[in-house]
Amino acid sequence: MADPEIQSSPRRNQNIYRGLSRSVIVNHYRSDVAGPKERKLLEPAKPLLKLKDFLTEKVFKWFIHSLAHLFGRKHPFRVYQTVGSSNGIYRMHSHEMESMDANITVALVADWATDTAESVQVSNKIKSHNPDYTIHLGDTYYVGDETEVNDNYLNPGCPWHRGTCGSFALMGNHEMYSMGIAYYDKLLPSLGILEPTSGKYDGQKASFFCLQTRHWLIIGLDTGYNSVGFPFVWNSFVFNGKLEPEIIHWLKNSLKLADDKRGIIFLSHHQYCTAFEKETNYEIPGEQLAEIIGGERRAIWIWGHEHRFAVYGRHRSEKGITAFGRCIGNGGMPIELEKMKIDYSMAVSSNLVSYDCRKREIIDRDDAVGWNGYAVMNLNKEMLTIEYYDSNKKLLEESWIADLNTGTIKGSSVKLFETSSDFRIHDSKSIEDMIS
Repeated sequence: MADPEIQSSPRRNQNIYRGLSRSVIVNHYRSDVAGPKERKLLEPAKPLLKLKDFLTEKVFKWFIHSLAHLFGRKHPFRVYQTVGSSNGIYRMHSHEMESMDANITVALVADWATDTAESVQVSNKIKSHNPDYTIHLGDTYYVGDETEVNDNYLNPGCPWHRGTCGSFALMGNHEMYSMGIAYYDKLLPSLGILEPTSGKYDGQKASFFCLQTRHWLIIGLDTGYNSVGFPFVWNSFVFNGKLEPEIIHWLKNSLKLADDKRGIIFLSHHQYCTAFEKETNYEIPGEQLAEIIGGERRAIWIWGHEHRFAVYGRHRSEKGITAFGRCIGNGGMPIELEKMKIDYSMAVSSNLVSYDCRKREIIDRDDAVGWNGYAVMNLNKEMLTIEYYDSNKKLLEESWIADLNTGTIKGSSVKLFETSSDFRIHDSKSIEDMIS
């Protein structure tokens, strides 16, 4: 597979993503504008010819291309058809040992697939950890079509780094802007578990999965499939990331989650809770999960969608599960600091502990962008350690212990490595509140 260290020049500048809305139709337009220019210059450019070129090459192509997706049918939702290794439940091991008790490393990144220098840098940093598994929590920009999937994951020299034992990807709303077609038909077949004999990845069969050790379950959920409506609408207010019935059936009957006492780590694209203005809580998946495991059982929940790094303490929605949320949506998109405004009442209800406002670069006078980053999980028997990095250094580390007798998880330690005052501890919180 592709090696990020031999990555050819990225095709996009991160600045083109600034101010990006979640409008389906706007993302299709910007995707087409960002695409390669294939035109023949038959005569010198004149004002009228420039206008004609814009109308034919940009607007008309965008209109035809968008119609196919905006008025087309969503890709059929894929489920696991058989039992055994293909039921989406995988026993984890390290590249050094087959044992589930080995020290296993999993790298996580979200909102990463931008095909920019910043996303390449993050991928190179992930590769330096030599992770056993890599997981993208969703969003391939702008619309997750075949060209963008190829550029980020499949073409020779592309930046996505596959783990030495396996690699997976969740569905985000941007993949659904192209009806999930390239995600299902192009990206997923290139992922999955590495087969040692063939040296090939056996394919990720569906948009949800579970990686397990003797003490921990890492459960990937699909909140993206139900994030887009018809037509032209990003329908978060209608669907709210609702999990498909097939996922609920799989959690109950294949994974038998209600009876499993291992520590739980949920992964999704959309957030369970938020503290920021112009964002929303996606509570329906948490309510669906509570119907399986109850509202009191603790879990760690890691997501993206919001382009920032933020950490929450223990939170439970009115009908949802109890979760310790971590937003790592800072993988590849510009971290637009002027948009990082706290809604105080939401910060209180979500139990916001910390968020990263550090400036990486000043653009256009006072306009600043923050640091991109990722997370690395280390699983060693009952101990789980999660390290959070920007593209330069480690920021934060937390440790948890899973109790197989009670089905509970307990935070054991937390260490803050970043001393900048712009790595903010909210209100009267301390960093220890993220695990208590």
